[in-house]
Amino acid sequence: MRMDFSRFFRDLRKQAVALARAEASDFARAAAADARALLDGSRADLRRWTQMLVDGEMSAADFEDLVRGLRSLARMEAVRQAGMAKIRAERLANALLGAIVDAGKALI
Repeated sequence: MRMDFSRFFRDLRKQAVALARAEASDFARAAAADARALLDGSRADLRRWTQMLVDGEMSAADFEDLVRGLRSLARMEAVRQAGMAKIRAERLANALLGAIVDAGKALI
């Protein structure tokens, strides 16, 4: 039986791109949700600090220090995201390998 490997490979590439786009879309949604959560979780502090800055009760340097202190929250989230990114990468690899196996089996 003759096989058109070029077509087989081209179809796999299309599937790989579709899988990657789906994962990227999921990651973008999760990242946006995490950014909103960080802001929402800091809202009361940001409101208070901003008002204090505007009222002259806090220097710009103190405001910057407090805001930069939120970095520890962002870093904790980044560690969580790194774990999620690894899971997503493994999920993408498994999906791609599954697609290759399925496409290969479809040839027989």
